[in-house]
Amino acid sequence: MNGDIETLEQLSTDYKESMPADLRETKSFDWYLEAVYEDPKIARNAHQRVADMFDYYGTTYDETEGMVEYQLASEDPLGDGENTFYGKVIHQSIHEFVNKVKSGARRLGPERRIKLLLGPVGSGKSHFDKQVRRYFEDYTLRDEGRMYTFRWTNLCDVIQDQDPADDVVRSPMNQDPLVLLPLEQRQRVIDDLNENLDAPYTIQNEQALDPESEFYMDRLLAYYDDDLQQVLENHVEIVRFVADENKRQGLETFEPKDKKNQDETELTGDVNYSKIAVYGESDPRAFDYAGAFCNANRGIFSGEELLKLQREFLYDFLHATQEQTIKPKNNPRIDIDQVIVGRTNMPEYKDKKGDEKMEAFNDRTKRIDFPYVLSYEDEAEIYRKMLRNA
Repeated sequence: MNGDIETLEQLSTDYKESMPADLRETKSFDWYLEAVYEDPKIARNAHQRVADMFDYYGTTYDETEGMVEYQLASEDPLGDGENTFYGKVIHQSIHEFVNKVKSGARRLGPERRIKLLLGPVGSGKSHFDKQVRRYFEDYTLRDEGRMYTFRWTNLCDVIQDQDPADDVVRSPMNQDPLVLLPLEQRQRVIDDLNENLDAPYTIQNEQALDPESEFYMDRLLAYYDDDLQQVLENHVEIVRFVADENKRQGLETFEPKDKKNQDETELTGDVNYSKIAVYGESDPRAFDYAGAFCNANRGIFSGEELLKLQREFLYDFLHATQEQTIKPKNNPRIDIDQVIVGRTNMPEYKDKKGDEKMEAFNDRTKRIDFPYVLSYEDEAEIYRKMLRNA
């Protein structure tokens, strides 16, 4: 056989080597605690992880322009330059976007705002947004970007009315395992982590467990007489969490639908009707965490043509940004952790900006302009790229 022809065996081996070694493994909570003490960055929040991602793929400082160019955009190392961006105006926009994310990582305010990419059709904002999501997927596959979540196990051994199909339940919001610790004990761990953290930000996690996980924790603690160690050792497994847009985990692209059919449950989730007959409507186990904000937790929420949504529909973004919570219908608030990015054009932006009833929403946005590339040399490079790719 010709040596240049790829064999199935070789393709399979290459695929296996490209995947994290611990992708299918389960770990104990003790293991996770040791891992975060060894590498505190595992416990980063979404803004911190995305900020580090841009630096991970390389940077170049442009002394003339006084800005940083990120190789993720200027060279596209994953795509061998197929999806590069040309033009100083675009790199200035990207530089501003990353600065907003890095400020959010330091909890200076932008973490509670929508990063709104504003520009005309064809200015590159959608292309850049897609590039960020693509690189975030790759980054979470690497040791430097790894993150973990947890799943509940052996629930039927303790909870009598638990459906046997739900004996093992993954964290519905893919939360960091540290949220399993009560706030006081968790803070002691986080204080230790920050002492060993080499980063321009500090780790912080004040989230509450999602309602379903809170239900399991309460039942299990009652069974074990509030012995948290017994709960974590017997009913919790730690698993690797990798962002995957196709699987809607850690990444979510939300597109506006017909104005007459917009439903807030698309963002916040809804009742799981198949579970109502088993658990009852008010039971937290009968909720379906399938909303866009739920799927994007720990990663990036991308809103396409965001301002085309109805005014009432946009109100959900007020809590999602300022309070970093969502409020599903007939359910308690749920904490979220994600970078919220929106894209829009000038007509929609002016329409919402001039609406006095949208003042609160407008205050929750950080505008980042993506103008046209007007330099002849830069535009020529764009067309050369298109011809190379063709």
